[in-house]
Amino acid sequence: MRFGRARKPLASSKAVVQNIIMWYTEGVKSAVQARLNAEDRELLDELMRDLDRTPSQIVREGLRLVREAHPTISAADRIIGIGKFSSGIPDLATNKKYLEDFGR
Repeated sequence: MRFGRARKPLASSKAVVQNIIMWYTEGVKSAVQARLNAEDRELLDELMRDLDRTPSQIVREGLRLVREAHPTISAADRIIGIGKFSSGIPDLATNKKYLEDFGR
């Protein structure tokens, strides 16, 4: 853990002098805050006790398990009707003669 302290401004500057102590936790990217109802809090406490793990460890494992249960789906798979096929007509998408009477 590293500590930092704000420097005092030069005498000629017009600024407010504040002493600030900052803590840096290396390796931690972000924090997540969650609101738990009583039932979920009891479940978390039970998991912490039974597995001898911290809440952070349980949440990280839970995230990995959810990702495994719901693998990433490509954009093409999410949209119905997108696909590739061979019509045998090389200019089907660009030749307007194929659109005559289309939709009638």
